[in-house]
Amino acid sequence: MKIGIDLDNTIISYDIAFQVAASNRGLINSGYKYTKQEISEEIKNRENGEIEWQKLQGYVYGKGIKEASIFPGVYRFLWRCYKRGITVEIVSHKTKYGHFDAERYLLRQAAIKFLQENKILQSDINLIDNITFTDTQIDKLNYIADNNFDYFIDDLEDIVKSKQLTNVQTIFFNEKNGYLWDEINNSLLKNWTEKELLQVAKKMLPEKTVSLVERIEGRGNSEIVKIIAGNNTYISKIYPQSGEHNRLVAEYNSLKLLNELSVPYLQTPVAYDDGLGIAIYNYIDGEKIYNYGNGNIKQMLSLLSVLNSTQARNKFSNFNLASNACLSGLDIEVQIKNRLRSLEGATNTDIGLKLFIQDKFTPAFHKVLIWSKKNWPNSYTQKLSQSDRVLSPSDFGFHNSIRIESGKIFFHDFEYFGWDDPVKLIADVTHHAAFELSVEHERFWLDGCLDIYGKSILERYKAAWPLYGLSWCLIILNEYNESLWGRRTAANRVLQHKKEHILLTQLDKARKQLSKVLDRYETI
Repeated sequence: MKIGIDLDNTIISYDIAFQVAASNRGLINSGYKYTKQEISEEIKNRENGEIEWQKLQGYVYGKGIKEASIFPGVYRFLWRCYKRGITVEIVSHKTKYGHFDAERYLLRQAAIKFLQENKILQSDINLIDNITFTDTQIDKLNYIADNNFDYFIDDLEDIVKSKQLTNVQTIFFNEKNGYLWDEINNSLLKNWTEKELLQVAKKMLPEKTVSLVERIEGRGNSEIVKIIAGNNTYISKIYPQSGEHNRLVAEYNSLKLLNELSVPYLQTPVAYDDGLGIAIYNYIDGEKIYNYGNGNIKQMLSLLSVLNSTQARNKFSNFNLASNACLSGLDIEVQIKNRLRSLEGATNTDIGLKLFIQDKFTPAFHKVLIWSKKNWPNSYTQKLSQSDRVLSPSDFGFHNSIRIESGKIFFHDFEYFGWDDPVKLIADVTHHAAFELSVEHERFWLDGCLDIYGKSILERYKAAWPLYGLSWCLIILNEYNESLWGRRTAANRVLQHKKEHILLTQLDKARKQLSKVLDRYETI
């Protein structure tokens, strides 16, 4: 197999670099987060905007490239190609100098240096077999057509849809409307081989003799591998690498800090490779939890109490927000609308989903939103202050725990860990689709959380509870999202043969969740 890849905006992400450069030049409002495309449109709409944009491009692709980054998932893809002996070549339409650049800064050299600094090109291992720069787009197309590529990956539609490339399978890399690197990994390289997994284990545990790597079918987004090395047993997690939230960093660093605080009944982090998106933890032998009572809920509350201690709060003072953190009522509303948009493609092809969203969910959302805004204490739009935020495991509950022989519960899966509103943490547990709390258990859970966080949050909880319930209606329907479905099947290959049944089941769960919200929201 021979794979060609574009460089700019396919391997290298320039969003932050353009943000910094445009802000420093006073071309955009520094208080707002722009994409590269938004900056381009903003500048080009002004007088002499095209020239200003070309000047900015010349700077960013040259001196400003230090603010750029590698797209998540690129390194993993290139490493796997290298290990499999797949030829990979970069073909880039990049001029020698930037437009209107009086300094004549060498753009191609800047790009090569960037790839070296980001370990794509190394003295001992080059993950790229060749780099070809062309002066024009026509030259680039001619080169691709003449050099026997099986696949070519590019962010420009003019390239991927060119009639000149009829003998090449083109892949459209685009964060909004095309493939991301996780999807490209899954589609071209498919499942990790035993040989790859063994190589990863040896790379990350260099002082250990690895005797076994065994894939364990995962429930969610991450792939799980059991490793026996020396006299120890470990698990490695292969994380998704799409989106702004780095799941590996969130989980590994949170567990590292919690272990430093001697918090019991948590996994111990052992090693990680951020480029590959893989971390290794100690293996905990136990059983899944299907039956639980107030005693088990007390163990959940015990962990939250530790997380809310002064010592923990100080230890995590510089930690990031939790994934999908909601610090205002408006944040919840925006998330619901974003989740609705992510399902638009599926509603065009699935009549059952379309009717549910159109006839049931949308009217309920409008009704509940009016009620929540009316009953929201203080400001619906104001962000929660840092002092009122709490450390949240986020995806928290018995679905992410195991019971060991002593009866104690080990909690795992801290991929979404970070600062959040305690109300979101509490409500998410009551709504979570992976396990169902009885009304009695919900009350016990709420009362226990109020003892930890204070009863002053109760009115906000009551107003927010139905909105979080509606959000969970849409989370339940995530399987209709093709990119997420791809991650699910990568983690658990058996699911691929059950897709139709799973979608119908999730739609039924969403209907029941909506009924629960509508039946209870005014009296919660």
